[in-house]
Amino acid sequence: MRAKTFFLSRTALILFLVLLCTEAFGAVIPPDDPGPADVRLSVDSTMSNPISRLIYGLNGKFSDAAGWGSELPSQIALTRLGGNRWTVWNWENGWSNAGSDWYYSNDQYLTTTTTPGAAVKPEADAAFAANTGIIVTLPIIGWVSKSVSGINIPAPNAPNQTTPATPSSTYFQPMLPKNPAGAGSGVPHGNNGTIYADDFVKWLNTTYPGRASHATAPFLLSLDNEPELWGSTHREIRGRTSANQDVYIALNLAGQDELVSKSIGNAAAAKDVIPGIQTMGFVSYGWQGLINLQSNPPPPYNRPSGGTYNWYVDVFLDKMKQASDAQSRRLLDILDVHWYPEAEGSGNRRIVGTWDPNAGDNAAQDAQTQDARMQAPRSLWDPQYSESSWITRDTGSGPIRLLGRIKNSINAWFPGTKISISEWYYGRGGDISGGIAVADVLGIFAREGLYTATMWNLANPNASPYNGSNTAALKAVMAAFRAYLNYDGAGHGFGDTYLKTDVSDPSVTNRAAQNERITAYSSINANEPARMVIVAINKSQTATISAGLQVTHTIQFSQAEVYRITGGVGSCSGPTHIADIPITLKNAFTITLPPLSISTIVLKTSQSRPLSPQNLHITY
Repeated sequence: MRAKTFFLSRTALILFLVLLCTEAFGAVIPPDDPGPADVRLSVDSTMSNPISRLIYGLNGKFSDAAGWGSELPSQIALTRLGGNRWTVWNWENGWSNAGSDWYYSNDQYLTTTTTPGAAVKPEADAAFAANTGIIVTLPIIGWVSKSVSGINIPAPNAPNQTTPATPSSTYFQPMLPKNPAGAGSGVPHGNNGTIYADDFVKWLNTTYPGRASHATAPFLLSLDNEPELWGSTHREIRGRTSANQDVYIALNLAGQDELVSKSIGNAAAAKDVIPGIQTMGFVSYGWQGLINLQSNPPPPYNRPSGGTYNWYVDVFLDKMKQASDAQSRRLLDILDVHWYPEAEGSGNRRIVGTWDPNAGDNAAQDAQTQDARMQAPRSLWDPQYSESSWITRDTGSGPIRLLGRIKNSINAWFPGTKISISEWYYGRGGDISGGIAVADVLGIFAREGLYTATMWNLANPNASPYNGSNTAALKAVMAAFRAYLNYDGAGHGFGDTYLKTDVSDPSVTNRAAQNERITAYSSINANEPARMVIVAINKSQTATISAGLQVTHTIQFSQAEVYRITGGVGSCSGPTHIADIPITLKNAFTITLPPLSISTIVLKTSQSRPLSPQNLHITY
């Protein structure tokens, strides 16, 4: 029979494409059985949550670019200016005090330029030019550095452990939330004046108009840094008692403690200038700060109007909500914490830390220590996992389940508050165990719906075998980021929508007692359902594990591209594109995962010839 050709009009073509897309992209396709495998990975696109691009962040992406090494991915989406120095940073003259980090030195470490905002502007300029968001610290401790050099500045005398001293007027000047003459008035105020928070926010708004509400790269305002440690990190401000004791923040359940009061005052002042600016607090350093603000009696605490606070997080959230309700505006947008795992490897040596010559990056990286690092991310979420650390051993907390606890508190005390972890690190960034921990954490952040996260650089380039190289000491960390941000070297990465992903491993019958072998995280872009990205991690140090994948989705895939990271102690390579896997079953296939590996698996449909935009030719 002679072939015949029909020419469809534009209207008919559109109708045809609608029907075609409805058939191809509308109905959920039940997957086939992939066949026998050691583990089963199941992905379900009908259950999803959005992923914030701001979870892929670093502290000092631009100002500490050299410290992050030469393999820093350009796709990092968030940077942060924070740390102990920023607690006493004077935004008008750029001076700061290092506190206990460096001999209580008053100096120009952050910038030698004394014009207002100079310590922030280079990082912010670079960030916004690269479509990168930025977290900027707003000091709320109440005192900032004058432009007067000094070192080993002595701690002033404090009347007791809960009443801060007045610091030296030679080196410090007061900083208050609100300028009585109006935000921006009288700047700069000089060494003898008072510095104001709303002046700084006014400068931010004038210098970067509209950036507070930018859709992809906003600036966010952090309400200081690790306030529960002010008594030790900033003794030059808080003082010491006659018995040489730190001055801490005491609870005030009936009213507002010092931290709550300062947070409310400074957040309100900032939002008076930029109503839509997002504020972050209380920027806790870690576990004991979250429990009782470091130095107070242990919880539970009785809430005066009824109910129980299970840890200080509950107190802070409830007090901030009460103040927000009273002002008819949200004063706290993001609950921010820091998380450096306390988990221990062999010899009870902590997996993180540069200060201990026998722990962290400096410790011998035996199998037990590597396992401790790779299992440590479970403390973020796993209700069955109790790490080996002083937290679980000495406090009787049981599984830490950090993010689950925080979510419960937010739901109970201040619903709608977002979650941030603005400092985190898991150690040995140049080893595959460090890379696996980071890849696991990034997947958890995506699954658990964090809003922002910025890693802090605790890598020790002088640890063996890095030979003083920052790039070597962070090679696996950067590879793990690329698994999510740039797996193919062409800028493709994990999607913006997280998909429900389950791992079934028959060999793990007791999660409380056994190591987790396989983890997996899946995503699509909401506007690109024909490309799915899965990150699968094999934490086993010895076992090659076959994984049968089943994908429940509205599109049938035909091919899996695989990009793999592998390595050992002091080594890491990838992501490297290995052989593609043809998918001959209906959204089901088997993949082999080598020991100590991170695999970015990209599911795609078959390539078809583009349709003509004007007419569709159908031949029969």
